[in-house]
Amino acid sequence: MSAPQPTYLTDAERGSLLGWCATCGKPADHTHVPWLLELWDTPRPTETAPTYSGPLDGDRLTSQLEAVQALMQDGVWRTLAEIRTALGRGSEAGLSARLREIRGKRKTVERQRRGDPQHGLWEYRLRK
Repeated sequence: MSAPQPTYLTDAERGSLLGWCATCGKPADHTHVPWLLELWDTPRPTETAPTYSGPLDGDRLTSQLEAVQALMQDGVWRTLAEIRTALGRGSEAGLSARLREIRGKRKTVERQRRGDPQHGLWEYRLRK
């Protein structure tokens, strides 16, 4: 009995098995629609715009940090929504960032769940 002959695949056959388009060689999750191919071929920017600008953001974020620190000095447990309501400004994401900044200054910001754990509500306090 002779050994089986190896089977050779063309590049197109190999590409289709691996999930590559036989027509253009790009990932096979597309159709040949001109605008879609243009999107694929458009180079991505190598640099993004900075998200923080000292002259534009410095005073606002510094004053927000100081306000959060002053509010939380009493050691009372508060949710991000309660902090926002007490300060009258800021987003919950921004206030959460300020709490992380406080934590980064070697101060202890404690965190615990409030209410039903499945609701994902957290409260925070600054340990005295």
